[in-house]
Amino acid sequence: GMTPAPECSPTQPDDCSTGQECFSGRCQPVDITGRYALAIVAAKVPLRTSLGTCFDTDVFCALGPCEGSCQPDPYVVVTKNSVVRVGATPTQTDTASPKWSGAALELQLNPGDSLLFGVWDADTFGNAEMFSCSPQLQAQIRSGTLRCSPASRSDASYEVLARITKL
Repeated sequence: GMTPAPECSPTQPDDCSTGQECFSGRCQPVDITGRYALAIVAAKVPLRTSLGTCFDTDVFCALGPCEGSCQPDPYVVVTKNSVVRVGATPTQTDTASPKWSGAALELQLNPGDSLLFGVWDADTFGNAEMFSCSPQLQAQIRSGTLRCSPASRSDASYEVLARITKL
């Protein structure tokens, strides 16, 4: 008839690991259930493909660094659970550091949901995927900021930054 000792206290946020919260004395995954407004804020994108060619093939680039008109024209497509397209940002022309402002995308999240940010280069000859990444929702959602880089990249030269607000 003894009650187990609590493993955490709501007044001690470090009692639980990242992506968990204290509920009734036990560490449990953060509940992300609800309606949200998601706004892609900024990104850092590569200038060249893994083969060394410029993403933006609208203009021929010499073999040197991509400069001037060889800058990519990035946009971000947001997908929920790798299936449902939530929306996309407008294309930003000639930049490796795009920034967006404007209307947020509305979405419903449930436990176990994931988001995928696909970063693309708009091109008159066809669009090319630059990279994709998934933010850790349970670990980041309480902060109001989602940030991710592709798992294959350990540096911050490929990154997407978004704001998320519970409605």
